[in-house]
Amino acid sequence: MRPPADPPAALRQAYAEAWYRVDAAPTPFRLQPGQPCAALHALYRERGAKCALFISACNPFSRLCSEQVNAAAQQRLRAVLKQESDCVLEAVGGDPAGEWPDEPAFLALGLARERGLALGRAFDQYAVLWAGADAVPWLSWCFP
Repeated sequence: MRPPADPPAALRQAYAEAWYRVDAAPTPFRLQPGQPCAALHALYRERGAKCALFISACNPFSRLCSEQVNAAAQQRLRAVLKQESDCVLEAVGGDPAGEWPDEPAFLALGLARERGLALGRAFDQYAVLWAGADAVPWLSWCFP
């Protein structure tokens, strides 16, 4: 499905300013768009990975959904990710201003950026966070 409209500038800014936490053991870590992440790089080394995708299926096109709808979408996304990655970690995205509720998400290692964008489109997400071998995550908009 196509998004109802291009995300407005304020929504794009909210995505850029959001925090993205990965609940990795033994220590959770945060990803910040455009900033290198030593913990992600260490996870790459540990798992033999060269890229990572941070994605949520919650609140399609940034429209708030019920907890039940979001949980069902997350379950479908988890099933897809588990088929394509041998390392899928629980994660959470959040709004530092507190205007949006925290969103459950996943970090999946080894998925190419193009596949991440396709999954974002399949789950009606405006954007995903993707990091290459340098462990620098970038916002990747799913709909040009």
